[in-house]
Amino acid sequence: MAHFHSLTVQKIKPLTPNSVAITFAIPKELIQTFAFTAGQYITIKKEIKGKELRRAYSISSSPKCEGITIGVKKVDKGDFQILHITSLR
Repeated sequence: MAHFHSLTVQKIKPLTPNSVAITFAIPKELIQTFAFTAGQYITIKKEIKGKELRRAYSISSSPKCEGITIGVKKVDKGDFQILHITSLR
């Protein structure tokens, strides 16, 4: 079973009118837990309207960078919209 950690959104950078890059800060005590190699995915969990949703996102940041960055694109009729993702702050 997956174990989830609460992370803080460090930065939200608009990329296009329909997409953003979201960078999560990784606390010092979780750096080893969140160590990754290029090409890995991370699962984001969010409760929306009383329903738990999980989505996998490709990590777009370098493993050498601080934090983890994902790209999120608006999908028509998608449950996990940019509006919900950016409300993670």
